[in-house]
Amino acid sequence: MRKLLPRLMDGITYADAAGAIGVNHSGSITSADNAQRPLDDRLKLLEKNSLRQPLVEKILNQMINVVNALSSGMVRSTKRGRAGPSAQAEQRGKGPRTQSISKNEKENADIEAKIREFGIRPSRSRIQKYKMWEESGKVCMYCGIEVKDKEFLESHDAEVEHIIPRSLYFDDSFANKTCACHKCNHDKGNRTAYDYMSSLAAINLPLTSSVSTISMPMARSRAASTHIC
Repeated sequence: MRKLLPRLMDGITYADAAGAIGVNHSGSITSADNAQRPLDDRLKLLEKNSLRQPLVEKILNQMINVVNALSSGMVRSTKRGRAGPSAQAEQRGKGPRTQSISKNEKENADIEAKIREFGIRPSRSRIQKYKMWEESGKVCMYCGIEVKDKEFLESHDAEVEHIIPRSLYFDDSFANKTCACHKCNHDKGNRTAYDYMSSLAAINLPLTSSVSTISMPMARSRAASTHIC
């Protein structure tokens, strides 16, 4: 205060007076401090039950996933230093992300050719549906009935089903979808796959062995939905 008071008496504002004697009067981060602050590569997800509203928590974590996905392909500014080996490899087109994109593009082209053989016009959604059909083992994931490829592509008695209803999870990504017959999709209604399977009397069904993991569809690979041409 002894150092501060003379400056205040000279008519200097409190903030300027405090800065003149090297005191941060508000305890806030200065621009210089902020510029030197270390930054994380990814945003951290909210811990489970960290918010009162679980639905809000899920939505925020979905948004964090989107932000992390968008930022993962960006090379840090040269102000932060020279790009690392992995980033340099990506810039040369030889990194794992680039190779993954090339592999996925080839896979999509092969599927597109198969769809044309059915006399059906290929589209992004139909390529995704074909991958979904193969991933489900070419059967309804709930009752195990065989689903024909063309039947599923044209939505005849078989359709895309959301594992966790969009009304609950707001997730329309590939990771939250599967192949189901019309009857099972209708009977399941607005329930999660776990709740629907738990309500069935039969136990020897294709999905039973993995029913405990259905509540976390994000664990499945998103490669098929990320780079579909």
